[in-house]
Amino acid sequence: LPGLDGRKMSKSFGNDIPVTAEAGEQFARLMAMSDESMNAYQRLVLLDSPELCASTAARIAAGENPMRIKQELSQRIVSRFNGEGEAEKVRKQWERTFSRREAPADMPEFLCPGTMEICRLLKESGLTVSMSEARRLVAEGAVYSDESRITDPYHVVDAPKDVSTSRVIRIGRRRYVRVRFSGAP
Repeated sequence: LPGLDGRKMSKSFGNDIPVTAEAGEQFARLMAMSDESMNAYQRLVLLDSPELCASTAARIAAGENPMRIKQELSQRIVSRFNGEGEAEKVRKQWERTFSRREAPADMPEFLCPGTMEICRLLKESGLTVSMSEARRLVAEGAVYSDESRITDPYHVVDAPKDVSTSRVIRIGRRRYVRVRFSGAP
């Protein structure tokens, strides 16, 4: 079975899709597979008939978007290991986050006592494991506050004037936290 990079799947290469991974992680990794690998996954993981595999290949050859077919295959594979309901849920979440570039509906929350530097907020909220990781991600331009990129590691996240509102802090497209403020700015 090919891994995510086209080589033989191997945990050592880091190109694997663990059966024990949570459904959202499985779906995201499956969506990262190459278009050329879809047939192998359809044959070897889903155990589809040669006719069904040929039908999928014909859909691609006819000009259907491979992304749509990959979503269908990924949902079927995740369903096989996690159940149909969970597979549908993670597909919708993936479409919302990656296709429409929206924040996930359910994300962890962090109660912030007031203003806080972004690196400290990232560490204390659990988005990063260390301040140095937080500084590195900020320097790389991977950190956003309400869709505004943060590049200054000393940037201070202020509580909004209305403390009943919140801010969404994210790293890339996969790690989010909703920051609620307990005190006035």
